[in-house]
Formats: sequence, structure tokens, C-alpha cells
Amino acid sequence: MPRKLNVRGEATRKIILDFIERYWLKNCRSPTIREICRGVDIHSTSAISYHIGVMRSRGYLRYPKKQGDMRSFIPSNLRIFFDDEKGENNA
Repeated sequence: MPRKLNVRGEATRKIILDFIERYWLKNCRSPTIREICRGVDIHSTSAISYHIGVMRSRGYLRYPKKQGDMRSFIPSNLRIFFDDEKGENNA
């Protein structure tokens, strides 16, 4: 049996991703979970975390490779790089 497309979930993820992209372009950093909640009018931080996990697994969001930046995430379509992702040697 084919899996049903969760249209509501996909629409919610699109709204969240659009907010994250706008936030990155304006503030040059990723928003916190609570900032996303306020920005998209969803009150549950766990719901936002779930959607971020889905978007990451589908390749819409990526995390920087730098160990200290694990709470940061970047929309995959934005060309934002950290030093270690450019292949530069900082030593």
C-alpha cells in the first residue's frame, strides 16, 4: 500500500524552512527553536524539533562540520560555508 503524503506536515515544514532562510539572511545565524516557534506561531518546541529532524534527514537542512556549532543548522539551498567546509587549512 502506498504511503500517504502528509500534506499538512509538508506545508508546515515549508513554512518553517522559509522562516529559517529569511532569518539566516537577516541575522547571519540560525534561529533558536523558540525563535522558530514565535516566527511560525507554533507553540510546541518538540514539534519544531521533529520537523527540523525530518528536514535534515531529507537534505533540506544541514549542520556545519565544526564540533562547536552543532546547534546551528543551515538551509541546504543557501551557500553559507564555515572555514572547515571550504577545505581551507586553518593550522
